[in-house]
Amino acid sequence: MDKIQIKCTSCGQKFAVTESYIGRMVECGACDEKFKVEGAALVRQKKHYPGEKSESNADAFAKSPSADSIANQDVAFQTANYQNVSAEYAQPPKPLKTLMICVGAITILIFIALFLFGGKEEGFLKELNTNKRLILAGFIALAGSCLILAGSRHKKKGILLSFILGGTLLAMPFIFPAVSDSILADKDIQDPELIDIPANDEDLDPLEAQLDKYKNGIGFDKVEAARTALSDPDSLKAVVLRGSKVQDMDTILSYLKQSVGFKNTPVTYNFGREIDGEPVVLITFITDTPLERVFDVTKKFGTPQDMNEIRSTLKIIEVVVNRTTLQGQPTERTSDENHPNYFDANYAELKGIDRSKQLDASRRLQTSTVKGRRADISAALAELINEKDHELSRQAIATLHQWTLPEYKTNKRVLEYAKSVVATDKMSRPVMDYLAEKNVAGSEEVLSKQWASPKGYLLWESYLVRAKEHGEQAVISALPTVSKTHYKSAASILSKVGTAKSLPAINAIMPKASEEDKKYFKASIDEIKSRQ
Repeated sequence: MDKIQIKCTSCGQKFAVTESYIGRMVECGACDEKFKVEGAALVRQKKHYPGEKSESNADAFAKSPSADSIANQDVAFQTANYQNVSAEYAQPPKPLKTLMICVGAITILIFIALFLFGGKEEGFLKELNTNKRLILAGFIALAGSCLILAGSRHKKKGILLSFILGGTLLAMPFIFPAVSDSILADKDIQDPELIDIPANDEDLDPLEAQLDKYKNGIGFDKVEAARTALSDPDSLKAVVLRGSKVQDMDTILSYLKQSVGFKNTPVTYNFGREIDGEPVVLITFITDTPLERVFDVTKKFGTPQDMNEIRSTLKIIEVVVNRTTLQGQPTERTSDENHPNYFDANYAELKGIDRSKQLDASRRLQTSTVKGRRADISAALAELINEKDHELSRQAIATLHQWTLPEYKTNKRVLEYAKSVVATDKMSRPVMDYLAEKNVAGSEEVLSKQWASPKGYLLWESYLVRAKEHGEQAVISALPTVSKTHYKSAASILSKVGTAKSLPAINAIMPKASEEDKKYFKASIDEIKSRQ
């Protein structure tokens, strides 16, 4: 039978088949496209002339039945199966993904190096305790691993790399714990319990033996080394805590900082320290506060032990921590104003050492409609006012404004604080509210300086009006030296609260005033005279 030439309607590949295929469905051997042999699939044959050789090897590519098959028999097609390969793996990696892997891996490696070189006892990470080191390592390991996984084309390899680097970084805080956990790591420590003290040895001083045992137990060598390095050895204070927990340390240190002040970052040693077989924590810090005062403030969070001969010799304060005080009061007592112990619980929070609990208790009491234990709570609020914590002081004064009575004599403490922040950005409206409305004696100086400040005539005019005679005296004191921008405000204040004693001050300033300001001052004089 004669052969004809056909072509695939999809890829254009040509094949030679017998005429019996015309009108039938075939499958392209090149692209697997199924098409019907008709129309565009038929290729017009090139004419051959006698003697011309015409051969084609295209039969090898055509999926046609064998020559002895029945012409009308249906063709059975067999589909080839190919492995599905994502185009992503056939292309070079994208620069952004490569960058993500590099940034993630390098970041983790950098922090591993930081722990290797700075996590040791005298390294630059010594101020980070173990918990903070774990948080830092965990965050960096997570962030770096996410970058590595996001940039990896081969997820299994990405997971393996993240596991190796992230796991190594997470192990660093355990390999290099806080400074306090690495005490005497390279020294042979003799257990004081194993020291054989001969009972009849006349040369052995019992006090000296107890002293050595105590020093070895608490790791006093760190205190000695720190004191030796200071020009004023007594400025380094050492406190030994018994019965404390790791979660208590931030609260205790925050309270000590507020109460006695630190000149350096405190160092805590909580590994390898013990007294009578019980673990203890040693804290060292530098402060100018006398040891006796530090001893007194520790009563807020525990029971300080008497300064016996050993503790006096070493200048060590030993405290048995009261964890009940640190844990605070039950929420159902502090939050429910109708609870019978509401005021007792909030008073206890004010007297505690947890700053956040003190703030919360003060805010709750500020809005309280009933005033229970008023004198006690007012005294506790006054104790919270200090120049080292302006946020807590402002809140305590705002609440005290609602609670105090003249007989409680809290005005003096508020005035002292106001004088310490007058004409600075630390002055706040709660302080000025208190001075203005409580008729605080001696507040004229603060009111005057605050009003005379560059923007004082805009911010504080209404407070001087509310302060009445104290506000009048504040204006009179400031008027000779105040800026001319304050003249209109001065005239306004004196027209409302001025008395006859303001007239000389107004008349003295009139020659310096502009024509417009003179009108305001004349109006204030008329107002003052009308009230006489």
